[in-house]
Amino acid sequence: MTKSGATIPVLIAGSIIRDPEGHELARSASPRTCARSARHDQLATLAEVAIGLAHEINNPLEVIVNNLNLLEAHVARVTSDEDFVVEGERLDSIHTALNASSAS
Repeated sequence: MTKSGATIPVLIAGSIIRDPEGHELARSASPRTCARSARHDQLATLAEVAIGLAHEINNPLEVIVNNLNLLEAHVARVTSDEDFVVEGERLDSIHTALNASSAS
């Protein structure tokens, strides 16, 4: 019960300490409001969603990076030095954008 007289739900963790013959020596109880538990559950759920979302974003980015590396190797093999300078700048700008998105 709060100071104002309102009742609030609580969780109580308790234990009984007994001697070797089984006689009760002491009891302990630790009340915790359910609001804290609900908040903890909400934060745990939010963390799980954030982790799942990070994987959903990171996996496609990894595919893009891998394909970009393959494309870069192909362009280096099939273009002239002059054309490679231009294409290399394009590929570098894609690398820069990907690095910026993965850093944030």
